[in-house]
Amino acid sequence: MSSIVCVGASVLDISTKIGRRLPERGSLIFTDTVEISFGGCALNVASNLSRLGVRSKLITKVGNDMFGDSIVNRCKELDIELQRTDRSELRTSLSQILLDETGDRRIIHNIGANKSFSKDDIDLDMISQYEYVYFGGVLGMPLIDEQLEYLFSELKTRNKEIKIILDVIYSENVYSLNEVKRALKYVDYFVPNYSEARSLSSKTSLNSITEDLLELGVKNLIITLGEDGVCYRNHSLFGFHKAVATKVQDTTGAGDAFVAGLIYGLLHDQDFESSIVKGLEVASECVAKMTA
Repeated sequence: MSSIVCVGASVLDISTKIGRRLPERGSLIFTDTVEISFGGCALNVASNLSRLGVRSKLITKVGNDMFGDSIVNRCKELDIELQRTDRSELRTSLSQILLDETGDRRIIHNIGANKSFSKDDIDLDMISQYEYVYFGGVLGMPLIDEQLEYLFSELKTRNKEIKIILDVIYSENVYSLNEVKRALKYVDYFVPNYSEARSLSSKTSLNSITEDLLELGVKNLIITLGEDGVCYRNHSLFGFHKAVATKVQDTTGAGDAFVAGLIYGLLHDQDFESSIVKGLEVASECVAKMTA
């Protein structure tokens, strides 16, 4: 059995390069690049781990539609062990990703099947047998968001040695911040980007934000900063690592690729900082190509 299980969002992505601007109202622009691919934090992390030679288990929810079928088939292709759950009557989660000339992105997201994903789809006894569990896409799965403290508490009760890794998504329409804050005391590795971290803190400076999140109980914190790399902190370390220089094509999925590299390092007994460096290397490979 593998040592990592990934829990959370799987998404179908439609990525479009729009150049310097969006079309004016009532007009259109042409693009040479439209990609239909797979995304979602949990599926991205599991996929990247597979490419790194690490077999993981994925617990997710998709619709009873052709997009859901495509995600299931993709997991088979990548040798991701997929725990089959009942398909949602809602359509598979979908993201429209608009890329500017720098590869930076704007995302329009339909939550879809992730609206019905809940603790009832998760076998806590099974998960508690693993060394690491990653939760990805939190703040984009309404029922899971509300149940997060319960899920983490139950996992730690069943196995006090299990390591919980958490990633969240950022949206202007977030209603579950307090639920996430209460769950952070169980989190061993928290990997938000700056906007996500700031939304959970009342502060703006990295020093103050990291202090706030550690006070909420996070054991190890890594804040991803895009082209500026990462800021990391625990109760004995505080520092920065630069991003690996590369020509950026598409920043979609960079954070998930970073998490996969971090997990790879941890599973191979690398220390915290060495695992961060591995994460940055994997993220640089991701942004050098289109799609997550």
